[in-house]
Amino acid sequence: MVVISGQLIVKICSEEYNRPTYMLLGVQTELSVIVSDLTMILGIARGLNLLFEQDLFICVFLSAIDVVLFPLFIPS
Repeated sequence: MVVISGQLIVKICSEEYNRPTYMLLGVQTELSVIVSDLTMILGIARGLNLLFEQDLFICVFLSAIDVVLFPLFIPS
């Protein structure tokens, strides 16, 4: 959208939709990002569980720590 219109999608949505619809779209977007991250964490945890035969709770904990700490090690 930015390449074609030169505007961010957030700005376009705020101009095109009324406030309740705009807020609902924002909440829906955030929920989809959370669910996507959750499936990634659970997938990594299941892989660790199968590889190292550790308790699934420990694997979920390690995966969550990995997701939180990984962006800190990426050079900006």
